[in-house]
Amino acid sequence: MTYKKSNITRPKGLFILATNDCSKTLTMNKMLSLYKSQQSVEKGFRFLKSPDFLTSSLYLKKPERIEALLMIMTCCLMIYAALEHKIREELKTKKCIFLT
Repeated sequence: MTYKKSNITRPKGLFILATNDCSKTLTMNKMLSLYKSQQSVEKGFRFLKSPDFLTSSLYLKKPERIEALLMIMTCCLMIYAALEHKIREELKTKKCIFLT
């Protein structure tokens, strides 16, 4: 079976994004970039919910303690994301790659 180059590079489908931002300052590329960046945030919260993080082994009764633990976990996630961003920026400036 032979394929023409035009058939290979031609888009195979559509991806629709909608927004309520009517300011005209949000470009299509920026909107797509923001949408894709949600994936890393979701990955972080998925890790916090996973059994690997051992939160299921903690038994907290007081709402204040549950809120405090949630705050600590969220702060940890923010620090992790900031460090990951910093490392990626450094790798980009040094033109290095890190395989995951």
